[in-house]
Amino acid sequence: MTERRLFPVLFSIFFLVFCLSHGRRGNLAAAGRTPVSVPVGVVLDFKTSFGRMSTTTISLALEDFYSVHANYTTRLRLHTRDSKTDVIGAASAALDLMKNVRVQAIMGPITSSQAEFIVNLGSKTKVPIVSFSATSPSLSPAQSPYFVRTALDDSSQVRCIASILKLFGWRQVVPIYEDTQYGRGIIPYLVDALQDIDGRIPYRSVIQPSASDDKIKEELLKLKTMSTRVFVVHMSPSLASRLFLLASENEMIEDEYVWIVTDGMTNLLGSMNTTIIESMQGVLGVRPYVPKSPRLADFTRRWRRKYQGENPDEEATEPSLYSLWAYDTVWGLAMAEESLGVSKPGFQSVQIGNDSTDLGLSRYLRVGDTDQWEEAEDRRPVKDGFNEFMKVERNVNSNQTEITGFCVDVFDSVMKVMPYNVPYEYVPFEDLNGKSAGSYNDLVNQVAEQGYDAVVGDTTILANRSRNVDFTLPFTESGWTMIVLVKENNGKSGWIFVKPWRSDLWIASFAFFVFTGFVVWMIEHRVNPAFRGHPTQHLGRSFYFTFSTMVFSHRESVVSNLSRIVIIVWVFVVLTLQSSFTANLTALLTSQKQEPAFTDITQLINSEHSVGYQKGSFIYDQLIAKDFNGKRIKAYGSPDDYKAALSNRTQDGGVAAIFDEMPFIRIFLSKYHSDFMISGPIYKTNGFGFVFPKGSPLVSDVSRAIFSVTEGDIMRDIGKRWFKNNFSYVIEESKPSSGGLPLKSFEGLFFITGSVSTTSLFLFLVIFFHRNRKT
Repeated sequence: MTERRLFPVLFSIFFLVFCLSHGRRGNLAAAGRTPVSVPVGVVLDFKTSFGRMSTTTISLALEDFYSVHANYTTRLRLHTRDSKTDVIGAASAALDLMKNVRVQAIMGPITSSQAEFIVNLGSKTKVPIVSFSATSPSLSPAQSPYFVRTALDDSSQVRCIASILKLFGWRQVVPIYEDTQYGRGIIPYLVDALQDIDGRIPYRSVIQPSASDDKIKEELLKLKTMSTRVFVVHMSPSLASRLFLLASENEMIEDEYVWIVTDGMTNLLGSMNTTIIESMQGVLGVRPYVPKSPRLADFTRRWRRKYQGENPDEEATEPSLYSLWAYDTVWGLAMAEESLGVSKPGFQSVQIGNDSTDLGLSRYLRVGDTDQWEEAEDRRPVKDGFNEFMKVERNVNSNQTEITGFCVDVFDSVMKVMPYNVPYEYVPFEDLNGKSAGSYNDLVNQVAEQGYDAVVGDTTILANRSRNVDFTLPFTESGWTMIVLVKENNGKSGWIFVKPWRSDLWIASFAFFVFTGFVVWMIEHRVNPAFRGHPTQHLGRSFYFTFSTMVFSHRESVVSNLSRIVIIVWVFVVLTLQSSFTANLTALLTSQKQEPAFTDITQLINSEHSVGYQKGSFIYDQLIAKDFNGKRIKAYGSPDDYKAALSNRTQDGGVAAIFDEMPFIRIFLSKYHSDFMISGPIYKTNGFGFVFPKGSPLVSDVSRAIFSVTEGDIMRDIGKRWFKNNFSYVIEESKPSSGGLPLKSFEGLFFITGSVSTTSLFLFLVIFFHRNRKT
């Protein structure tokens, strides 16, 4: 340890031991007598390699310490006991050391569950318990004043694990831990760390330490069926070794899986046999960083030689991080027993930073692809029609199912631009007969019930659906309306020529024709012979002159400049009116041939006509909400069904109108546009989106990927591939026909010609009265 890290530990050990024995030893030290033997208990599991490694380390630490500090007046005398890998055995051993040996302190035990019992005994007997391997955060020195931990607790590594998950974009993780105090202790801290990176835990896998291989296999098979494939394993090395051996047998140590082990496993990798190591190829482990140094290399060499001599039948191994902590613990106890002052330790082993970015990864085992989710059941709705969106084809010979369509291509393109790889498989939503297994609502509910991992298809985003699932941003806009049969409008064609203008424009035009003719007659009849004669001729020529300007066939010439000004402005107005009339009449002659059979949804509601909708669609609920009789609503599945139903009409078992979403209507009209048409308003919806379970971190990433696809040329190319030029991603509001042109459209023109005519008439009258007054 560094001096900064070691000081609190040494001080805690010193304070406890000093309070118990300093007074007794002080006089002996002053008198220069034979070094005092201080009894210290050691509780280890002798049957485990961890226990044997710890025994070697403690023995070597004592030899090193007193070889360096030969003049010390105290000597630790160790009394070792075997816990027999059992909580009761550990407690019994500790009780024997406290009562019969009367030890000043106890090092150990190995596990957190054993330490919990012994700490309680130490508190009652006032014997310090110093542990270098009980790492459960639930054991706190703050709560147990006679417990000293010389190791990092498990909560110190959760920020490192969270940083790894954040780096690779893994937002869902399943912890696999043993059902002990050690296993459960890390979970609250792991949950908090995941919340900081917007991660979540969809499932917790808890395994009993005594679980059989069959039980472990059963749990692994359950994990294999889940969509989340990132696992954090926190359990004892013995149980974890069995887990990975069985996981390897079940082909779960593959590229699409991510396994992360905590330092309880990583710290002891050097002592595991090759079979276990081989089963863990691809596993990522974390542990505190230990910088290399000459003193560490010297210790490792001497430790390996001593351990091999004490355990000749075992394979060569390396000292673990727990060995370094055990070494420091012995030095700390020996120094605390010797004096009140804390000397600088002679061996520094571990250096841990305060921030997760300072936590080094001391060992990297190969990690496969950075895959978190395998969408093993990425469902697609089975449809009988509108195969442009979703098409399911089955090869009878190869028994393979091929799923294609616009929605599939969009989803594939979105997955390609995701920041990480997401394996998925297309599975149709069908029954045993190959037919649709239910409605779109049924399919969405299956995702909410965790029956399926996602839904990719022409699924409309609705408020009631989003209560239980999460939708991505829409990849198309949508809306719904009705299509009806076209009817010929021959009965009104005889008077269709009056429809280009509204009545107010007809009246205004006639009035200005009369007014303009009157102004021209007033100006011209005294100076122009063409406008003289019998009063009836005056009237006829005036009207004929002005109306003949419509076809520019007037023959009478005008002599007054005022008349010429009036005529020039009026001809311009007539030209504009004539062009507008011709254009609007042409449009009306065309549209009148395709008038919808029904224009108002209210008319259908109040009548006895039946209506249709696409099978499984949300449109049925919308029609019921608008007071349609449910008995008069019929379901259809394909464009051909739509055509047949609308052509047969209600009287022959068909329907008067079919309600559907605009993308489907456009496909239908691209095939049968001559006989059917859209009628009525378009009711907006939120468009098509992909469906994921509530809270899935994939939603935000997929939504961002949808932006990338829809903003570029990819979406346009996909649309052309499936719909040619008959599809649009933006739904425009339906605009009602304006009918004839209103007077308001030409107010400016009439104001100009009226002003010019009135001004000319006024000037004529002024000149006329002025001349007559002189005469």
